[in-house]
Amino acid sequence: MASSSKTCALHPVSTFLLKEMIDPLLPFLTAMVTVSLREGYLPASQKCALIMPVLKKASLNKLDLKNYFSNLSKVVSS
Repeated sequence: MASSSKTCALHPVSTFLLKEMIDPLLPFLTAMVTVSLREGYLPASQKCALIMPVLKKASLNKLDLKNYFSNLSKVVSS
């Protein structure tokens, strides 16, 4: 499965490096996720998100909020 090579402003690790090191990192990442799910706890450092507004069509007025997709329904607050 191919994945995007875009980097995220919230994560200091480059996507290229993560892809190259996925095999040795995967057991550690799996353990972290498993413990988080089992304990029902997510560290505050992992509760950050960048929400970018996306226009429905490039030709629409950028100043009119109704011309954007609503992705705020995906945001879960704790």
